[in-house]
Amino acid sequence: MAEPIPEASLAHESPLTGSFAQDTLTLAQSYERELTERLVKEALEWVGTPFAHQGKLKRVGVDCVHFIDCVGENIGLKGERIPSNYHPQEDGKLMLCLLKNTQFTYKNKRVSLEFVETADRQAGNIAAFCDPLLAEPDKPGHLAIIVNVTSATTFIVEAGLEKVSHHRLNLAWLNRIHSCWRLKVHA
Repeated sequence: MAEPIPEASLAHESPLTGSFAQDTLTLAQSYERELTERLVKEALEWVGTPFAHQGKLKRVGVDCVHFIDCVGENIGLKGERIPSNYHPQEDGKLMLCLLKNTQFTYKNKRVSLEFVETADRQAGNIAAFCDPLLAEPDKPGHLAIIVNVTSATTFIVEAGLEKVSHHRLNLAWLNRIHSCWRLKVHA
């Protein structure tokens, strides 16, 4: 009887199944798990970084949009970066457009952000939050990375008004979640 082929080596047609598509999907799923683990680990390494609007440097200064962008870059996501000179007032429509349309590559695979129902949020998702004080209170104005989800609570890492912090979401924060997005690796 033939030994099973390890998942990580399935980059070609499997002699056992003859199915190239299934093997590629398994490799894509493996990359998604890898990216999720690296995203959470890298996000936690930014905790304590001071807030700086349009900042992009770990331990020096960062804002919520560049925090997401820099974490992605540091884990190996290649693609168009967020410009440093975006408008200082949050633009919910632009933020949604970026979440829906940004494309990356990782190990020569196309990666995008895929919408996830808020109830199905998981570690490694990007959460977009509404801010009732903004001109468009029903549009997102803040981003964070979900680093842990249990049956009772959700923990995020976010670039808040003072610094990047790791904290539990209370009910008020949970009610402000506009949408969640996961890294999707395409076969």
